Amino acid sequence: MELLMKEDWMKIFHEILSPEDIVCVQCENDKPGFDFQMVLRCIQEIIENDGCMMVPLFTLQTLDPACRGIDADRWEASRRQITGFDKKQTITGCAESCMLFLSGVQRTRHPVYSFGYSGTLPEAMPVQNFPTVLPPGAKFIYLGAHPERSLAVDQNAFQKSIGTIVVQRAKIKWGKQIRFRSFVHFQLSNSDRMFCFKECDAQKLRKGLYFFK
Repeated sequence: MELLMKEDWMKIFHEILSPEDIVCVQCENDKPGFDFQMVLRCIQEIIENDGCMMVPLFTLQTLDPACRGIDADRWEASRRQITGFDKKQTITGCAESCMLFLSGVQRTRHPVYSFGYSGTLPEAMPVQNFPTVLPPGAKFIYLGAHPERSLAVDQNAFQKSIGTIVVQRAKIKWGKQIRFRSFVHFQLSNSDRMFCFKECDAQKLRKGLYFFK
């Protein structure tokens, strides 16, 4: 991906976004000089309060060890080491974490698959049974070399009943208490993900998918 200035990004986003859009932005670009926070500010200037800009802030380290393939004899020790999810203190360690430093940004409470967002959160999100599946009509922007990881692929697969529903649990802070919370999660195998990605990529203009490699 060539390095673009703010004026370049604003021109691109004005062509593909409207103020009332719900847009999910993902970044896996580690090229020197790439300023993801600037990209988010550009989108934030376009998406008004009636719309919503969302960035995944997933924190897999809060998952119970039984959900992470850890040997059973290490579960108890691993559980004691897990820090319960706190939407103000738990960081993701990825590029998207810069979203939390933008003005007006809030974070959803899911202990693993939380989102940072500005604007008006879609009504379905706080009680979303499948947290990585966004509401119909959402737009997706992915910046990086692996667009098959875009949540647009998860949404496409879910709509076509491709994938598996699993039960997971994670450690979460609830007031002064720390406890485990169970939830259902929609996941894809690598082969299903690539199959759905190819379909998304072929139809991206119609579906509102935008990949910047």
